[in-house]
Parts: sequence; structure tokens; C-alpha cells
Amino acid sequence: MDRNRQWLRFRRGGQQWDLDVHRLTVDDTIALQELARGRTWGQVLLGLDQLDMVAVKVLLWAARRAAGDPVPFGDLSFPWGELAFEWIDGPTRPQGGDQADTAPAPAAAPDGDTGD
Repeated sequence: MDRNRQWLRFRRGGQQWDLDVHRLTVDDTIALQELARGRTWGQVLLGLDQLDMVAVKVLLWAARRAAGDPVPFGDLSFPWGELAFEWIDGPTRPQGGDQADTAPAPAAAPDGDTGD
């Protein structure tokens, strides 16, 4: 994790999702830890750079929800080679509105239910 950057960008098949990890609430991060099978928040963030697929899936899921593109956690599956991600300085294009004023992803239920 690049400690100088707080935005995470995922790309897959022409789509892009950005996540400001510093805007997540404590409840959001606790819920994401539970989805990450008990990993600490630090392990989730570092797991991305270590290609921990649970960490990648949890953060991609959070980024999609933050962008207004919710998908049930259990339904989020993708071929590894189709996904790219990187730490960035900030979003370069809006996703469904002004993301600076958009609330982060709502907390997930521990069982991964999106509430949809």
C-alpha cells in the first residue's frame, strides 16, 4: 500500500471503480474485516499488494458499492486476469456524481448481504 495515496482504483472490462479508503467509517471497515474472514483492516489493505484474493474481492466489492454499483458479495466472481488495480492520487472522472460529496459504501452485513 502506498501510504501517500488513499484512493484505490479497480478496472475490469472497460469499467472502473474508485474507493477512498480514508472515508470508510469504522463500521464499514469492521464489516469488511468480517467479510475478509477475520483479517484485520491492516491485513486487508496490505493483502491487496500481496495478491490476497480475499482482500482483493472485499475491496473490489466495497469500491463497486461506493460507486453505486452494488453486487451481492457471494455473486462477485471474475477471472483473475481480467482485473487490474492500483493505488492512485484521486479519481480522474466522476462515478455517478461528485464522489467527493458521496458517502462511502454502506456497511455490509457480516454474512455479506448487500441489502438488495
